Order: sequence, then structure tokens, then C-alpha cells
Amino acid sequence: MIGPILPVAQGLALSPAPAIALGLLVGGLAGVVHFTQLRHTVHLLSRGRTGLALATQLLRIALSAALLAALVACGLVALAAGFAGFLIARTWALKRERRP
Repeated sequence: MIGPILPVAQGLALSPAPAIALGLLVGGLAGVVHFTQLRHTVHLLSRGRTGLALATQLLRIALSAALLAALVACGLVALAAGFAGFLIARTWALKRERRP
């Protein structure tokens, strides 16, 4: 299942520096997409488009989980860095929404 998502990661053992860089990049991008889609899902729900909102919610969660799961093949350092990148994206999204 991981192969089609990130084929270069299958069985790839990285040293710490590239693992951190890859993890931050993949996790950060996954987080930006995840939280941007969350905003879109909320707008769909507020307009009464529940079916489409549910579909985008499932897609959003599945994509984020798949990308973070793909990082497991690169090692725990890459996974931890990916989670950190995801949290950085979350902080960015919260700051973006709190602007007046």
C-alpha cells in the first residue's frame, strides 16, 4: 500500500539529516493540504452540503494518514520529523484563521 503513494520510500533507510528534511517536507505539505481542506470542509458544512463535506473529510484524513505512513518506511526519524512538519502546518493554519 505504501509503494504507490511514495515509491522511493519503500524500504529506504535514510541517515538522520535527509530523514529529517524529507519528514519535515512531506509532513509540512501534508499538513498544509490537510488544514486547507479542513477549512473547505467547514464551508461545505455551513452551506448544507453534508455529503460532499463527508467525502472531503474522509479523503483529507486518508491522504494525511497515507503520507505519514509512507514516512515509516524511511524510519522513525523521518516519521517524527513528518509529524513535526504536520504540527508546524497546524500552527500556521491556526494563525491564518485568527487574523482579523
